[in-house]
Amino acid sequence: MASVERARAQAERSVAEAESARRSAEARLAAAQTEIRSLTERLDEAMRRASELERGIAPDAADLRGKIETAEAARREAERTRDVAEASLRAAEQEIARLEQRASAGPVVPAMVPAVEEADDTRIDLNRASEEALAAVAGIGPTRAPAILWYRERISRFDRVDDLIRVPGFDRAAVDAARSRLKIGPWRPTR
Repeated sequence: MASVERARAQAERSVAEAESARRSAEARLAAAQTEIRSLTERLDEAMRRASELERGIAPDAADLRGKIETAEAARREAERTRDVAEASLRAAEQEIARLEQRASAGPVVPAMVPAVEEADDTRIDLNRASEEALAAVAGIGPTRAPAILWYRERISRFDRVDDLIRVPGFDRAAVDAARSRLKIGPWRPTR
């Protein structure tokens, strides 16, 4: 009976963690939407000034064009950030639904878990590995390693190796190629 209560408590903690992840994803999404609105306003202002320039009102054409291009690039980046935040939110909501379903399914039989981690585990921790260590992994390489660091620092830590599919530039084949060399350890911020 005590193991059932422990399992239920663990399931409740997992649901609470998933709820926290959902709230965090919602906050990132709101921030991305606010940034997009701000950048859109800046872009509109730059476009207005460009229109004036074309009519001969403003003398600084090259500077204004550069500002427009910068604003457009920033808006595109903010939209990409929003898309990633929305994907994180959807994943958190799916995880909450899965955990709630599992918690309501009744008693959970704990899985057999080894008491000690293998000492010769040479897999790389996806949440703490350096760019150089990640670049050495088949399926990642030097072109995808920076994207993992960017995602880890700006979007979210990794809960599973399969979370790599959310990183720009990764597809299922790349994740499968890297899977055997990666692990997920306890997460600690690098800052």
